[in-house]
Amino acid sequence: MKEIFNNKFKETILIKAGLIIEGRAKELVSTDTGTLRSSISPSDIDVKNMTVKIGTPISYGYYMEYGAAPHVPPFKAIEKWARRHNINPYALMNSMKKKGIKAGSVNSPFKTPSGYRPFLRPALHQSVPRIREMISKELKKEINKIKK
Repeated sequence: MKEIFNNKFKETILIKAGLIIEGRAKELVSTDTGTLRSSISPSDIDVKNMTVKIGTPISYGYYMEYGAAPHVPPFKAIEKWARRHNINPYALMNSMKKKGIKAGSVNSPFKTPSGYRPFLRPALHQSVPRIREMISKELKKEINKIKK
């Protein structure tokens, strides 16, 4: 009897689930230049543990997702953004020193007063129904192959 849950089937499920979550994360992420949005992608597919990572190598993606405690950011890191938005970069640095970066919650990911919001965790939570539907369709396809 043919095994349905072979590694190829599992890999297909993980790739498709990763792409679903990636798409939703790209819809949710705040965008300025589009660099962060275009960097979001699935990686590290692990068939044995049935995991796939979705993320970004862009360092400020972490702060968009989780916010940050009060700190003094490097001037170079915020200067271009501040100038594009007609904000004094020194005033922005001072604000971040006092307030940090606030982020929305997973349950309320949309714009916060500071404009930052999580995008990866909400994408995962919001993608679960589509992933379940995709797995169901893939299972039906495999079962139909066996029946033939």
